[in-house]
Amino acid sequence: MWHGFTVRVVSLIILLGLVCTRAVLAVPPFEVTFLDVGEGDAIYIRTPQGKTLLVDTANPATAGRIVKFLRSRGVETIHAVFITHPHPDHMGGIFQLLSTFKVERVYDNGQPIEEMPRCDIYRWYVESVRTLDHYRALRSGQTIIYGDTKVEVLWPQRLNPSEWNHNSLVLRLTHRGRVFLLMGDALASTEAELLRRELSLKADVLKAGHHGSVDTLSKEFLQRVSPSFVVLSVNRDNPRGYPARDVLERLDRAGVTTLVTHEDGNIGFLVDSSGGLRLMVGQR
Repeated sequence: MWHGFTVRVVSLIILLGLVCTRAVLAVPPFEVTFLDVGEGDAIYIRTPQGKTLLVDTANPATAGRIVKFLRSRGVETIHAVFITHPHPDHMGGIFQLLSTFKVERVYDNGQPIEEMPRCDIYRWYVESVRTLDHYRALRSGQTIIYGDTKVEVLWPQRLNPSEWNHNSLVLRLTHRGRVFLLMGDALASTEAELLRRELSLKADVLKAGHHGSVDTLSKEFLQRVSPSFVVLSVNRDNPRGYPARDVLERLDRAGVTTLVTHEDGNIGFLVDSSGGLRLMVGQR
């Protein structure tokens, strides 16, 4: 009798071990996908716990691409939207997202925009976003935690009312030891401020500031960040000439893998439970 009981106990332990192993293996990866939204930025983030975050929301003309992507992932609730600054190519899709999904939190950099009350899109932004109970402005030093995922605000420390790009939120996203540095439209002047503050800037993936314009990605900044991948979010035949040829040559000399949304489509990175990093490109 005891022999049969022991066999059953051992079998149960083995079965539980297999179930636990499968449960560990079934943990979904952490995902960061830089969406191809033409002229603008939109970054999709999905935590293993099922939290959906967005950093920027494209422009009003291409916001539908975000909606289509989110629906393809079965998203009904966006747990947080981080708008790096209220230029239309970064905040333009927020109106459609607010009317399509449940949005639990909206953050931005608090950029003063009262000086442009007659520009309708800015007035609509103030009326639609900054009046929300769940809206907050972020500043350097703040951190938001989603399970094993940490979102740190590195910038702005202070606002220059006339320098909207310089004031962009700079976010450091960390999961299982992997780091994504998201620069919004930050310029070389912002990079210099971050370097002076001697922050930890090392990152696996760097989302270049201001679509790779000529006044971004200084040599010193690239050396400090030392990324394996640099992502440029920009449309084909950009009317302002982004990304700048000098910037592309600088990245080539630095030996990093450069990815461009209009060439590579949606650019995704998966981080597994052991911290392994995998790149996915060409998604549409």
